[in-house]
Amino acid sequence: MADHPALITVTYENNITWSYVLLKGGIPLHSPHINLLLHGFSIAQIEGADEITVEWYSDSKFSVHRLEFISHTADIWSFKRIGEAFTHDDSRTLTVDYKDTIRLEFFNISDLPIYHSKASNENLAELNSVSHKIKAEVKDEYPQNRNLLLFMLELNNKLDDILDLMRAKESVLIEDTDTNFHVNAVGINGREIIFYSPRLIDKGSYAYTYNVIGRGGERFAFASVLQIYPLKKSKDGWFYAAIYEDMREDTRDSIVKFVFTKEREMIQRIKN
Repeated sequence: MADHPALITVTYENNITWSYVLLKGGIPLHSPHINLLLHGFSIAQIEGADEITVEWYSDSKFSVHRLEFISHTADIWSFKRIGEAFTHDDSRTLTVDYKDTIRLEFFNISDLPIYHSKASNENLAELNSVSHKIKAEVKDEYPQNRNLLLFMLELNNKLDDILDLMRAKESVLIEDTDTNFHVNAVGINGREIIFYSPRLIDKGSYAYTYNVIGRGGERFAFASVLQIYPLKKSKDGWFYAAIYEDMREDTRDSIVKFVFTKEREMIQRIKN
């Protein structure tokens, strides 16, 4: 039986990692054991993981299983299914790795309209940026003009990278306070950012963030108002889900495009 693709989620200390794997021999319908073709993880991560789950698509549903590590030989890792499996339909939200340090600015709910406006203005500026306009023109331009536009785009990308580095350095110089501090992002999807923090954050808190993802031609920036909820305990703190609040659809589309690009890269790696 052909190998079947699956998505593994490994929670280890203060980090969560998502990666595509292959179910060796196809979907194990009745066996409590699962063999995975697994790359990119150390034995310490797998043996010391706080939680490992794997999900796959079959019969028009995604089945999710918790796993317990047994052994490995070369790239083949053996696990035992533990507890009850659960399923969800196609509406599930795909999460991919997003490792970065981001800053959160917390505020009172009475200031929500101010921060919604701030995020919207930042995102509109990004959509009206020189880089975004050149990318739009390149698609429809005649071949003889396309090289010139691509050259201009490369120059602009380098300038953006320099400005992003300067902005990041300025952010680092700002001391953390009780309402404005850095956290470690671990994952992103079209609905939320998942991050780790040693701080206790009240359920339903509101925060503002501005982040740059990628460099060069892959770069895009976005601002968002986030509503934050605890997800699960980590080694030294908590994982939180920061849900986008009233985000522009074109901005959300940029994030979803990034997520799907990362998913294709993960799938390509297991195919190779």
